[in-house]
Amino acid sequence: MLNEVAELKKQLRIKPKSLDLSDVRDGDSASPFEEFLESAAALAKARLTSWGIVIPDNPPYTTPLRTSEILLIKAEIIEEFGYNDGFDPEEVSTGGGEGTKVKRSRMSAEERGEIVEGFRNKAYFLLFGKHASESPGVA
Repeated sequence: MLNEVAELKKQLRIKPKSLDLSDVRDGDSASPFEEFLESAAALAKARLTSWGIVIPDNPPYTTPLRTSEILLIKAEIIEEFGYNDGFDPEEVSTGGGEGTKVKRSRMSAEERGEIVEGFRNKAYFLLFGKHASESPGVA
């Protein structure tokens, strides 16, 4: 993982609750949200490696490399959860003893694919200064 979990949480600006994950730790073990971030970071690292990026064993990591990891993690979140960071409520209900409840809409698979491709292409462009060719493993 190129960015620490705490740094990822700040950079992503996504509340675990919006992904239906808990950020409550059980003793010394990571929370479900932190475990997901670690898993997504591992997938991001694998993608970077598949692009031919050599990742140093120890920090400091370059800013483009760390930023690319964040973009690729965002892509994983969108692909996995259909997370839409814009406020697009599917259903809003008010009243009763529970107050106002908002159910967020989830993106369709097609919408997810377009946005995921965009994040992956941004990461690629950031690292290589050019857009990805139409080869497997990119976008």
